[in-house]
Amino acid sequence: MIMHILQCLRKKFHDINYQTRLMALITLIISLIISSITFDVFLAIQQDFIWTNNCLSEDLIALLISKLSFMIHRSNEIEINKLFEDIYLDIASIRYLTFLDSHGFIYCDFPEYHCKIKYFIETGSTLFNCRDMDCISIIRYSLFFNDQIADISIPILIDGNKIGSLELGLNINLNLFSWSKLIGYLSIIIFVSIWITGIILVLFNSINILGSIYALRICIQSIADGNFSARVDLPAQGYLANLIISFNDMVECLEFYEKKNIEQLTLEKSKLETLISLIADGAILLDQELRIIFINQVALKTLNIFKHGIIGTYIYDHFPRYINEQFLPILNSMIGENSHKQYRTDTDCLLLKFNNQNSKTLRFVLTTVFDQDRSVLTGVAIIIEDLTQEVKLNEAKAQFISNVSHELRTPLFNIKSFLETLYEYNDSLSEIEKMDFLDIANQETQRLTLLVNDVLDLSRLESDFQYISDAIILSEIIPSIIQTSQLRAKHQQVILLHRICSSIFKIEAYYNLFIQVLSNLLDNSLKFIQVGGQIVIKAYLITACPMNKKSILHKVRIQIIDEGMGIKTGDQSRIFDRFVRVENNIHILEGTGLGLSIVKNIIEKHKSTIFVHSEIGVGSCFWFDLLLLEKKN
Repeated sequence: MIMHILQCLRKKFHDINYQTRLMALITLIISLIISSITFDVFLAIQQDFIWTNNCLSEDLIALLISKLSFMIHRSNEIEINKLFEDIYLDIASIRYLTFLDSHGFIYCDFPEYHCKIKYFIETGSTLFNCRDMDCISIIRYSLFFNDQIADISIPILIDGNKIGSLELGLNINLNLFSWSKLIGYLSIIIFVSIWITGIILVLFNSINILGSIYALRICIQSIADGNFSARVDLPAQGYLANLIISFNDMVECLEFYEKKNIEQLTLEKSKLETLISLIADGAILLDQELRIIFINQVALKTLNIFKHGIIGTYIYDHFPRYINEQFLPILNSMIGENSHKQYRTDTDCLLLKFNNQNSKTLRFVLTTVFDQDRSVLTGVAIIIEDLTQEVKLNEAKAQFISNVSHELRTPLFNIKSFLETLYEYNDSLSEIEKMDFLDIANQETQRLTLLVNDVLDLSRLESDFQYISDAIILSEIIPSIIQTSQLRAKHQQVILLHRICSSIFKIEAYYNLFIQVLSNLLDNSLKFIQVGGQIVIKAYLITACPMNKKSILHKVRIQIIDEGMGIKTGDQSRIFDRFVRVENNIHILEGTGLGLSIVKNIIEKHKSTIFVHSEIGVGSCFWFDLLLLEKKN
């Protein structure tokens, strides 16, 4: 057990650093030196006090004996007893008084303490024998009933002859034993006080240092957590003052650098977000858990998602189930395969068709994003391309090719058939039959010409070809266009009317293109109108206020109103697309689906817009606005 304790103490001692050991050694040396000096000083004071007291006692004794010697020599035994009794009773400081004769026997003693007498006798005899040699007074200190007294042995001489000795016990103020103990206690107290003071100073200093270190640790922890505004708020004094000042300066520098870096990152992020927001395609950035980190406005609009609260949500929460069944396996596969690989970017494409209210076909380009420094997968970038119009265009082109093929095949077949008949049966056919065959072939050729012209017109309108505007008199153009279609209208028993405001004289338009617009719209109305219906072309003034409100623009609104079969609401936004025919599902009417697309492009060349309003079974109304150049007076 003792060995174990010693080993523990030895281990604890070895754990103490050299600086602490040195401080303990210095404290020990200082405490020993101060305690020794204190002990020597108090001991010297005690000895000096004893010496002074002895000198005083000897002087008093000498004075007393000079008087007593003569009185003892002259008095008898009763008088001597009476003398010593009076001395004992008169002097309160005398604790005992014993007179011995020249042979060392007790002549008288006061008080009569039987327990102490034998000791006095023995002591007195011893002292008496000693004085026989020296004939001098002896003073020593002892305890008398727990009181400290001075034992004084005084030889009484007459004419140089010793006639006896007087033993006195005097009370003294100096407690020699207490003084000795006091000196020892004081030395120990000083020794312990030095250690306690040193320990208190060390503890106080340690508490201050530990407080500063604790504050430093808390501040360092805050900085490690990213809080660079933390400071060590302690008085700049003591051993750690320079460290605290340097630390706060360092934190200020770190805070400045952090703000600068954050500003730089914010600027770069803003630039990146602005750049991504400006691209035509949708962009989404996901983390490893498929949560949305960033999404641009195009993606929100394409996916029909509200931006509020979308950041931090899972991407699959915004897709229907049938989309997630196609989309999530590829995403999970990309993340699972690349999470444990070295840096390698994988890209995958996915075509998804959303069968919601607005049917869309979207292409998702998925690309893994890696941290190049740590070679760790950080997320997935998704580029969304809206292919809806492209898919519709491809479908329309396929429909157009089918329509054009049919439109080309029929007249070509008719032309070929009639020409072959003329070639093979030329001699057997009459002149009237030959002329009929040639007339039919000519009509079919005109149909082919119109079809080719429509395609060429559309191609030219979509190019950057520059047209020259003219001042067109509506009151002349509209009746001539109606007159051109009057024969066909009579054949269909359709009434063609026009109503032109009397104050309209000239408008600004491209002459040939304007005629083509009215002709196409009128032809389109004739195509879908029922027998006995009515078509009206109206033109009237409207007033338009520009943004600056400094001038008023007068425009002419032109409307083509028919009593046809009408157009479904869902199809009204598609009828101006190329190659679109929406009259029915079997396309029994002739046409290429380019007429209204040509009209739209021509109106846009005039820096205007064409609108349509239609109801099934009631009819349709197309209108657009052109700039008025001149009114009639």
